[in-house]
Amino acid sequence: FTLSTLGKVTFRSNVLPALEPSVFLPSREALAMYEGFVQAYEERELSFDETYRDLCVQLSGRQLRGPRLAAVRALAKELEVVLGGAIRLDGGRFYRVAGGSSLEAHLLSEGLRKIGVLTHLVLNGSLIKNGFLFWDEPEANLNPRLVTVIARTLRRLAHHGIQVFVATHDFLLLHELALADEYSAALKDKTPGVDVRFIGLNLSSDLSEVSVDSADRLQDLESNDILEEFAAYYDRRNRLALGGGQ
Repeated sequence: FTLSTLGKVTFRSNVLPALEPSVFLPSREALAMYEGFVQAYEERELSFDETYRDLCVQLSGRQLRGPRLAAVRALAKELEVVLGGAIRLDGGRFYRVAGGSSLEAHLLSEGLRKIGVLTHLVLNGSLIKNGFLFWDEPEANLNPRLVTVIARTLRRLAHHGIQVFVATHDFLLLHELALADEYSAALKDKTPGVDVRFIGLNLSSDLSEVSVDSADRLQDLESNDILEEFAAYYDRRNRLALGGGQ
């Protein structure tokens, strides 16, 4: 893709350069489907794109050991608190292990399984310094109370040297990232300072082109569909509360 001075994206090639090492997390989790998925994908026709196969290959890596594990342990600590235990791969299946007991990963909620995927990728070294993380809709099927945890984790990963790309439609996640960026000095003891760039993509009414708006601060985006829709909701609510119509 190229970005012109008019703020429009033009497609130039269907071949993108490989970004290594890189991890792509789709909006659906992968722990529950992991067992036997790679073999099934390679031997049969499945209605999953190749990103799920790639993710399962990365999940197959065992946990790091020694100094390398110690270097990333802090990144996973809060995630394991949320999970109520550690994620372990045993016999081709994932489990949540806590206090000597284990629970099959597919019995966890989908939102927790997504956090489990991220935790295991951190601890097995798939997410490393100078690598890339692409995450599509982290908020999908996630308890809203955990959005702030995800926002902090994304910033910690970036502080660790991983370049993070997030696609989101979620008001809370977007504004948690913006809040930490805007008040980084006040929050420096709780969340690390990192460089953030906000990018808005808008499809034209005739579906012929995508316009791009980007800024270092969320409030500087010229167009923000998430904020505009929430503002429209509150306007409707206020009109109804005052006895008006839609």
